[in-house]
Amino acid sequence: VSSGSALMAQLAAITPQGVQLTEAQVQGSSLKLKGVAADPQAFRRVNAFSLLLAESPLFDAKGVKVVKLSRDPAKPGAPVDWDLTAAFAAVPAPQQVQLLETLGAQGLARRLQILDRAGVLP
Repeated sequence: VSSGSALMAQLAAITPQGVQLTEAQVQGSSLKLKGVAADPQAFRRVNAFSLLLAESPLFDAKGVKVVKLSRDPAKPGAPVDWDLTAAFAAVPAPQQVQLLETLGAQGLARRLQILDRAGVLP
């Protein structure tokens, strides 16, 4: 896993079966996600995904919000379109290193350790 894909590795690990991400966009200090969810229980699948995002150490639990849930009423069994936002958590550098290593981003974890030892991290 390259260092740039730690976020994607986390999303892949927590995305429930039947939920598909179609767009991920970083906007400032939050992540905007869009996708579709399949039946049965598409709405529950999206709810489960939002709860899993809130439990992730990458995100602030209070900053995870379901923005939109919709289904075309003219198409029975159509997937549910959804939008979520998730505010990134402020994780201290030592915990970031451990988290990045867990997600397979060893290169980024090493760079963060070097910056921490140099005293340039907040």
